[in-house]
This record gives sequence, structure tokens and C-alpha cells, in this order.
Amino acid sequence: MRAKTAEKWKVQYNAPDISPETINCNGCTEEGIKFAHCNQYEIRNCVISKGFKNCADCDKLESCSIVRNIHKYVPDALENLKSLN
Repeated sequence: MRAKTAEKWKVQYNAPDISPETINCNGCTEEGIKFAHCNQYEIRNCVISKGFKNCADCDKLESCSIVRNIHKYVPDALENLKSLN
């Protein structure tokens, strides 16, 4: 499944360096394995800097300029986040 996902994301995000080994992740705020480029990931850094568990904890979720593009490409993401609260 990771191999299929990596191949899809390579094309979808024009990211040739994505491989099955780089898409393992224990979660943004958890210790352990992270997705490639996680330390530069704006959403992760925002969540950590605010002391949140995830974006669903933020009262600016629906108007957030950081996640707006993700919601545009993955419309279910906003609903998934809202369901966490």
C-alpha cells in the first residue's frame, strides 16, 4: 500500500523523492518516524508552536491560510478535522 501511495504522490505532488520508506509516520506530535520533510512542514510547525494536538484544536481552522490549499485538493480533510473535536 505504501508503494502505491508513494507512486501516486510522486505524480500528484511532483515530488520524485517520495518513496515507500519516506511515507511512514507516527504522527506530527508523536516521537518516532516522520514523513519526509516533516521538519519543514508548515502545518506541523504551527500546531506544535500553539501547543495543539492537531489543527482541529484551532479556532481559525476554517479560515486558516496554511491549510486552505489542502482543503481545496482534499475537501474531506476539513470535515475529518472537524470531526476530531
